[in-house]
Amino acid sequence: MEEAVKNTRVVVTLLQSLGFTIILKKSLLIPTHVITFLGFQIDSMCMMISLPAEKADKILHCCRSLLVSQSIELRNLASLIWLLESSRPAIWRAPPHFRHLKSDLRRGLQMNQESYDALIALSPSARVELAW
Repeated sequence: MEEAVKNTRVVVTLLQSLGFTIILKKSLLIPTHVITFLGFQIDSMCMMISLPAEKADKILHCCRSLLVSQSIELRNLASLIWLLESSRPAIWRAPPHFRHLKSDLRRGLQMNQESYDALIALSPSARVELAW
């Protein structure tokens, strides 16, 4: 561990001498096996990428709030689809199934001149995809 810290100091000093700016408050200079990076938790010991609990909770909250609504804004549906798509690197073995949600979004945009402010009712099959 001490050698890793020493080597880190050498690299930081070298990079700074070459003109690179090191923002120390954004840098993690102590060796670690688990780090949160770009919204994912990366574990170098288990060689796994996972969703932080906050992101998983946000997805569940969005699903539940859309599920209880009779009509939803297309903007909110698009936001949930984006959240699900952005989570793929962490859940690639069990990718989210939201084909019907995407279909409802496309249909809603076509019916409402591409307005994300429009309201739609989700199809029964899209509601099934939300209930997990």
